[in-house]
Amino acid sequence: MFVLLLFALNLFPFFFLFVIAVMILMLLSFFRKGRQALTLFPPIDSVNVRFKESRASGASQKNWKTKVGGASNTLDVIVTEDELWITMSPLFASIAQQYDMLHRVPLDRVNVTQRGNNGVGLELTLEDGSSTEIILRLRNQERFLNVIEESKIAGNFLP
Repeated sequence: MFVLLLFALNLFPFFFLFVIAVMILMLLSFFRKGRQALTLFPPIDSVNVRFKESRASGASQKNWKTKVGGASNTLDVIVTEDELWITMSPLFASIAQQYDMLHRVPLDRVNVTQRGNNGVGLELTLEDGSSTEIILRLRNQERFLNVIEESKIAGNFLP
């Protein structure tokens, strides 16, 4: 028994290094897949940003998995002159894509369906014609809604 214990303790550093290597490979994989998912968005310097809030929360209402999953304090919500972007850091972007939380939608395809303490409900009409509903919890909800409304009026996006 003592010999087995000594053998295990001698192998512990190798096991520890193996676990660390696996964790690093997993993080690199998440980062690479996340960067790939974010190719949907142009560089932020190339657009005129009217509203930006980092560390927002939200959830897609697409199905039970996305309702339960969501994102807590990890979303970046950006409104440009003519688009709404819902994005996040490259590390988690591939997961966000699976949970229907990465979107780049023209403002004429964004409809506010709910306002309140529980967040802002948005119906987004996607390029393929399908629609999805997202609930965003923003710290500066009123400013977000005002910028969306002003941008729609300025761009003649209102029906």
